Amino acid sequence: MKRGTVTSFLLIQSVAFGSPCSCTLEVEEISEKRTCKRWPLNCSSHVDPSSPSPSTNIVAVWEISNLGNRLVDGATLPFTSDPPLVQYLESCTAKLWVFLWLCGRQALFVQTTRFGTVTEGQSISFGTGVFKQPHIIPLNFLSKLLIVLDASVLLVGLISKMLQGSIADQDYAVPNLNAQTSTSPDYAYPRGLEHQYTQPHPSSSTSTSSPLEISDGSTLIAPQSMQLPAVQAYRNFREMVVALQDAALGSWIPHPLSAQEYYTFNQDTAQRLAKIRVLEDAQRGVPLGANPDAERSLLLCRIDYKIRFWRTFRVNHLPTEIMTNIFRFVVWAAPEPRAGVQWRLWLTWTCKHWRTVALQDSTIWSAIWFRDLPPFARSLAWVDRAGDAPLDIRVNDSTERKFTDEEMGSLMDRLCTKINSIRMLIIILEDWEPILTILDKLRIAATAAKATGVSLLIERFELHRSGSPYVQIGDGYQPSSLRHPLPLFGGVPTPKLTYFSINGVHVDWGRSHIHNLTTLDLRRMPLERSPELSQFRDILKNSPALYKLCLDGAGPQWHPEDICDYPPVQLSRLRILILADISLHYALYILHHIASPNVRDLTVMNLVGEDYAPLFGAMTARFPAVKILTLFSVETLHTPGAGRALVKWLHSMPLLSYLRIANIKRIFLDAFLYNPETFQRVSGSAPTVKIVCPHVYILEFQSMQPQLIADWGIVRSKIGAPLKKFYIAKEHAKKLSNDDKAALESIAELNLIDFGTITVEEEELLRA
Repeated sequence: MKRGTVTSFLLIQSVAFGSPCSCTLEVEEISEKRTCKRWPLNCSSHVDPSSPSPSTNIVAVWEISNLGNRLVDGATLPFTSDPPLVQYLESCTAKLWVFLWLCGRQALFVQTTRFGTVTEGQSISFGTGVFKQPHIIPLNFLSKLLIVLDASVLLVGLISKMLQGSIADQDYAVPNLNAQTSTSPDYAYPRGLEHQYTQPHPSSSTSTSSPLEISDGSTLIAPQSMQLPAVQAYRNFREMVVALQDAALGSWIPHPLSAQEYYTFNQDTAQRLAKIRVLEDAQRGVPLGANPDAERSLLLCRIDYKIRFWRTFRVNHLPTEIMTNIFRFVVWAAPEPRAGVQWRLWLTWTCKHWRTVALQDSTIWSAIWFRDLPPFARSLAWVDRAGDAPLDIRVNDSTERKFTDEEMGSLMDRLCTKINSIRMLIIILEDWEPILTILDKLRIAATAAKATGVSLLIERFELHRSGSPYVQIGDGYQPSSLRHPLPLFGGVPTPKLTYFSINGVHVDWGRSHIHNLTTLDLRRMPLERSPELSQFRDILKNSPALYKLCLDGAGPQWHPEDICDYPPVQLSRLRILILADISLHYALYILHHIASPNVRDLTVMNLVGEDYAPLFGAMTARFPAVKILTLFSVETLHTPGAGRALVKWLHSMPLLSYLRIANIKRIFLDAFLYNPETFQRVSGSAPTVKIVCPHVYILEFQSMQPQLIADWGIVRSKIGAPLKKFYIAKEHAKKLSNDDKAALESIAELNLIDFGTITVEEEELLRA
């Protein structure tokens, strides 16, 4: 192997403790010329081919040379095996860890995955998400060391870690035992963990020590316990990296380097590289595991070199365009809004050059969440820094303080000076007064912009009043000009508006320009304040690309006597439909006016107080493409007629794969255990027996009895439709006993998620 070639080993290791599994696996080794080499390997129950450990089952080791950046989305590794391995993978209910190994032969946690059912000849796919995507794998210290990325991405990772604080403290967390999830950004802001910033160690001296000797008996040599099971190996590895980092950076204070310091550090770097080359030459041709001490020394030398290399990296010599691009990656990789605010501030505090670069880029400052208190000095300064860049703005009350109409009026006066630059505006307030003030200010500003020939840029508009929906504006409200509904943006056309959400508020529907939408979200609105049926239908007909429709306690005004006069509006591109908190007859009224056969994500929730069995009959055969079904707090009588209606409705959605439930009765779960042709409960698995929704393999639940869920999962397995995954919110999981968890885990993989998380499977099903 040529010097400098990166060799990787992918080790797939089961976390389950069970009987040994042996197999033969042939793998293609990818070279620079895309040629392949078959490398058969007989595997048994051990972590390292040369170091037995009876506590885990190894499935396979894959050697892949010259991987670099060429592992692109969809890259596959051919999979062949003996039947025992196939049976093992099919029966394994535990998660599989994927490790990345380098020439140092030390395990690094990279990703968790699960194959599910694997058949002979199937290819196992690896996408770039395994290696690059920050929302799946943070660009942490280890990935910067061991994965070949371009310099820009490395710098993004370095700066992100600098802003988050100590690299070692944050990056070497125990890998999540739950399946990876992908969160959909609320209001275009990423979410995640909070990180605290650690100031540099106060010292007046710089570190110019000679290369750290790692192979001479130093205490930094990796302990033999590196070959213990995964968690212990991780802890030992983390301790080594922390020790190396402390030795290198403990007394370091960032400062402009003198010519002598540049020379000293460059000589230091050259010596470390020379030592690495010597160790690499010594390891060349040596079988894996033959000299573990030398392998560990090589790994530690590489880590130590990477930690110290950045002392002389001339980041400020990069062109401004590259620095700007790096800063953008850093800012938009923030795990949650608070971190995004802090990181932008810290970029401007690092040095004069960084401050200049950051302030000159308006896009860094264009997404603004008004989290500071009136008069909003910081947030308004960001509005000024954004210049003419499109603005994404969010304003909301906090639990500690509610904004007044005077404060909102003053804020809107400032924001409306850039009315033609606002791309996204999301406002969440409790009281009517500030809400009406905002609508009035937008009316005045939009009218003035129209008079000057300026068109509005707004693409997404959300206005939420979180107070009681029963509190409405009366005849005695002052000022009298706000007693009557105001048109959206004063009735000025909004040609780019595609996302419209209004909650607990109403507008003058007749004078508002609402069309060409992709999302229409109406919530908590009295019928007398809702749009007329003709207005509602016009919005739908003039939005041919409508993707999501949410009617939560709101919708068109109800005129049941005219229902036969209107044919359904064809919504062929509608993919997400939500019906919530409406009466039975109103729900039937809504269904009559829409035809959406391509809906893939259907939500029915908060339908209580009466028997909704007729609604299930009305929905039968209307949504044949549904793959994701959500049932929250839906009531029906426990009668044979209601049961048959449920079975027919569910059977009309044959593609259903993802079921999400909360606070529903047993009759809903029992419907999945019936033969849809005979309406008899299925007692066993047979190829000729039909069952309801045979493809359901994921169940997400909350506010349900765990024993009921476990019993249902067992029966589904017996009739030939086993579950593969459970999802439950972390808060609800705290209420599960150990016996409950064990019962669920004996059926399928149990995963904990945050409230509102959109799982990877949900995204894939909606996108497919």
